[in-house]
Amino acid sequence: MENFNSRLLSLMIKENISNAELGRKVDMSAGRISDYLNNVEIARINNLLKLVNFFSLFR
Repeated sequence: MENFNSRLLSLMIKENISNAELGRKVDMSAGRISDYLNNVEIARINNLLKLVNFFSLFR
């Protein structure tokens, strides 16, 4: 079972998108994306929905 940070990383790799680019596209900082990837911070529901909506565009 994948956890949030590893799933986010795999989606970013699949779409070839950097922390900074993803942050710009979902209105978050690159640092926040990095915090999610490094398990420093847990995504709040509003940010989680932004990420889900962004990556669902590629399905």
